[in-house]
Amino acid sequence: MRRDMDLIRKALLAIEELQHTANVPLSLEGFDPQEVQYHVGLLYDDQYIKALKVGSMDGTTYFPTGLTASGHELVDSIRDNGVWQNIKQLSVKQTGSLTFEGIRRAIRSRGAAEDSALLAEKVTSPQRVLTAESRNPRAFVSYGSEDRVVVKNFAGDLRGYGVDAWCSIWEIKPGDSIPAKIDEGLDKCEFFIIVLSKNSISRPWVRIELEAATVRKANGKVRKIIPVKLDDCGDVPSTISALCWEDFSNQPYDSGLQRVLESIFDVDVRPPLGQPGLSQPILVVPESKGEPST
Repeated sequence: MRRDMDLIRKALLAIEELQHTANVPLSLEGFDPQEVQYHVGLLYDDQYIKALKVGSMDGTTYFPTGLTASGHELVDSIRDNGVWQNIKQLSVKQTGSLTFEGIRRAIRSRGAAEDSALLAEKVTSPQRVLTAESRNPRAFVSYGSEDRVVVKNFAGDLRGYGVDAWCSIWEIKPGDSIPAKIDEGLDKCEFFIIVLSKNSISRPWVRIELEAATVRKANGKVRKIIPVKLDDCGDVPSTISALCWEDFSNQPYDSGLQRVLESIFDVDVRPPLGQPGLSQPILVVPESKGEPST
């Protein structure tokens, strides 16, 4: 049975309104009872609801009794329908699907809106970001085909912020020589972004592209190799094991994107350096005059 996140939202809102322990399974108008039970089971398994779980010859039936703390937090984040629609769009953009993890990531991303506004100010400020020629830095994005949806959005966002991102999704067309086009992209890039996940870590093309970029970096043609991690991908190639990674799996998408852009544009994110000496007196906290402890 396919998971329906809109049904899950309706179920959460309905369970929130329960005034006492339910003695009947949850019923939602317009939905098949078996379908509702399946989704209530998903909520129970992910610990968003509390329920009495009863097994029988016909299968398992859930009798919801209320929301857990996580359930209340999720409902508060998706109660408004307009916000919910935006969260679903963000989830698909960031992960390529609608899952509980994708929804959680999208909710965190909405909380990073202020960081995104600050990023836009940094990246579009010629005094702080762009070189004297005001040209767009070029970046080659290497990835596994299974991560195509996520990478397409990521590379598109890079271009939106002024990075001339080379991505095979739009650079290699039917009839093109794949090796020739990749060599052409690598030859022009200043930054090599390798997007690694459990899907791409062992992909031959990703390894070949990384080896080529490593050689170009040793020859001074690539300024920086930037590893981006989507999930726990196990052992990484030794050529990048000592590099600083940007882990998109444990932070909002916008925060990871910001860090990558700051690296490419060499944005100084350090706090302002004050003038030498003290412009304000240091607050001295007096010592306690109480009796010493024994």
